[in-house]
Amino acid sequence: MVYSQVVLTDERKQQLTLALQTGDIDTAWALIHSDLQTRLAAPLRPHTLNTYRAGIRPFHQYLKAIEEPLAEVPDLEMYARWLREQGYKVTSARAHVTAAKVILRALFDVGLAYQQQVTRRSPRAQRRQEERESATLPHSEAELEKLTKIAIIDEKLLIFLATDLGLTVAEVLDLKKGDVVQEGSRYVLNLRSGQPQGPEPVVEQMLLPPQVAAAYLRWIRYRPEATEQVFLGATRQALHQKLMLLSQKAEVPYQGYQGLRLAGARRVYQHSKDLKVVAAFLRVSLSQVRRYVRAGIFS
Repeated sequence: MVYSQVVLTDERKQQLTLALQTGDIDTAWALIHSDLQTRLAAPLRPHTLNTYRAGIRPFHQYLKAIEEPLAEVPDLEMYARWLREQGYKVTSARAHVTAAKVILRALFDVGLAYQQQVTRRSPRAQRRQEERESATLPHSEAELEKLTKIAIIDEKLLIFLATDLGLTVAEVLDLKKGDVVQEGSRYVLNLRSGQPQGPEPVVEQMLLPPQVAAAYLRWIRYRPEATEQVFLGATRQALHQKLMLLSQKAEVPYQGYQGLRLAGARRVYQHSKDLKVVAAFLRVSLSQVRRYVRAGIFS
């Protein structure tokens, strides 16, 4: 296959990024197909095109699972492992990784050059390098101080939910006023996580630290809507946009919501050195925490 130098415009790349994050498969494929048509000297076979299109949905699901914006090239080895963990056969996982490379070629102009670069390293060196390059970095304590100093009421609550409780984006968006109850002078969050296996959902009780409880009460008193949803009308995209604007105002690097969670995990790790405690805080596997440690994320 011969590739031209024609690439998607910045506007169309933004459209593709949004489509991948929201799961708009038709729009994503239209843009990727357009990119292929402008780059390739000869048309691809229908079977190949169908394989590329079929890879969009699992890639969207992966982005949703890792809760990181497409600000940089994701780690495709981690994506391959995630596919296998989801039950995909080896051949299907390989096909979806190939489709992801086509997607990334359209977004970042990497594709073949990126593949050639990483294959020159030993497997262990390649994995370590990709972990360092692809992992979202935790905010430093100085950056957190800048962010919280200028954050308005709901933004401050978002920061604390990430750094003090480690809540995921999905858990934040699903948070309801009735989930927080007062027990004497304390406030407890009844977190409903996962899908219920019986008549009642699985509930994890979390004691709110004082600054989280104070931020929560201020936001509930402030917001005028008489609804159960804590963050009314919030979406994953809107949350990331809010944090991106806050980072720009604070003049700190944008690391997304995940950067806040990792900052909280770094505190937990430095305090306890217990990988199981860190895994529980982040709601990830021990192997994922070990990858973070190897990459120096908590140093």
